[in-house]
Amino acid sequence: MSKNIYCDARCLIDGKEIPHLTSASIVFSGDNKINSMNISFSSPDLESYSLYNKKVELFLNESSFESVPYFTGYIKDVTPTENSVKIKALDPRTFISGKEAKKVSITNKNNYDGSTLVQFIKDVLIDTKIPLGSSYLKETSVPILMKNERADKDPYAIVKSILKKKVNDKDIEKIKSFSVDVVESSTGPQLIVKETKDTNNTPALRLSYMDGIQSLTYNKRAIPSFGVAKSGDLAGKFQDGNMPLGYRGIDVKGDFKDTDTAKYMAILEVYKNKDKALEINVEANKGFKTPIGSIIYLDVDDFRIRGNHLLTQKRTSWTDGSLKLKLSLGRPAPLATDYIQ
Repeated sequence: MSKNIYCDARCLIDGKEIPHLTSASIVFSGDNKINSMNISFSSPDLESYSLYNKKVELFLNESSFESVPYFTGYIKDVTPTENSVKIKALDPRTFISGKEAKKVSITNKNNYDGSTLVQFIKDVLIDTKIPLGSSYLKETSVPILMKNERADKDPYAIVKSILKKKVNDKDIEKIKSFSVDVVESSTGPQLIVKETKDTNNTPALRLSYMDGIQSLTYNKRAIPSFGVAKSGDLAGKFQDGNMPLGYRGIDVKGDFKDTDTAKYMAILEVYKNKDKALEINVEANKGFKTPIGSIIYLDVDDFRIRGNHLLTQKRTSWTDGSLKLKLSLGRPAPLATDYIQ
């Protein structure tokens, strides 16, 4: 059953409120992907303005007036039609990502060997002066070191490449990954480095059919039971016991110094995927501001999914008089962009 939610959404471009907003769709993708927003206005006059790279803020004003935006981004595409204008915006990480970003060269002479990834990110934000704050950046529980990292590409590609390799493996059966995200604040968007939460933690949100859940579907997918890490002619293999969930392999590529290192990387990849067997999709009427990476408790009768789950993706859509929220728990749902090379 649908529950009506009071929402008086408004949109600002360069600090000026733009009337005639007709729809908004925001995707918080998780997994180091850049968040995006698509908005439409029944005001074709907007086409005459120079909108590219302009700051755009969306306030949902869910239940009451809000001073902190739900999403802050920068316009990357404008599509006018006869009766409307459609705009696509990306979060501020777009300025340190892709072809338009200033490249960073990390060489044997100029490098960050004595620094952490957080220190590198802070240097990038200072150097590029992009509209993204660093006050939420804190060192991780296991320092992510930049030693021996060499690259010549955009800063965000370097960050993602390093995060893909680094984990907290203090408990080998509960591997925790790291990710970068953007958090809205009263002083503007802030960059943050997150560590995957333990699903045994206290949940940030509880959902049930009596309180929050409008519909729910889930799939149980096969997870890797066998891993092979390769580097040239060198290979390390790992099998998860007697493979109780059947045979499904995963390949890991990298620059491994010996077979033991390669085998350990295969172990990490197999265990990293153990919590990704379930893909749960929930349509809800609460949890709009619950951050990606939070723990959500599903209070449902089905014992296979009752309990705590990791929020991996969030999609919010607004049209005049309607506000909807879709949450992905466990394994994130694929995006259309995942299939575009």
